[in-house]
Amino acid sequence: MSWIGALNVYAQEWTLSSQSLISFDIKSLGISVVNGKFTQVQSKMNFKISDFKQASTEFILNVESVEINRSSLKKKILGKDLFYVEKYKTIVFKSTHFKKIEKNKYYIYGMLTIRGVTKPVIFETILKPDDQNSEKLDVLATTIIKRSDFGMQPAVAGIGENVNIQVKGVWVSNE
Repeated sequence: MSWIGALNVYAQEWTLSSQSLISFDIKSLGISVVNGKFTQVQSKMNFKISDFKQASTEFILNVESVEINRSSLKKKILGKDLFYVEKYKTIVFKSTHFKKIEKNKYYIYGMLTIRGVTKPVIFETILKPDDQNSEKLDVLATTIIKRSDFGMQPAVAGIGENVNIQVKGVWVSNE
């Protein structure tokens, strides 16, 4: 994985560790039908626990790097009906602001661009300082989007319309 750093005098600079995971799943009748993860990700976050109002984060996912649990579906998922990788090489999320809900829990508001379509999304996020190392923040962030909102073909053959997106791992301080 490759990473991008950023500088903000009001916040601490962080990057996701290489063991972190950005994944998605699509369910049908409550059972996960398709699981995928992106192996080429650029990320950055500016965040200070004591002053999160200046916080920001950004992810750029290389669509071609997606790994799918059912390899027989990869061509379809990368094709015109879904990701359309020939035309749209990346997925981008840029935060607009963080809202603290309770200790270590935030809503991260931002704009998600898939297939050239940009829509607002909210990631429900836990950012918890590591008990052993103050230079690390454990992260679990989730959101749900509708495929058709981003120009993907509607659900067919019992495969769900909703896509669950998850970021799970560790932010590591660059300072």
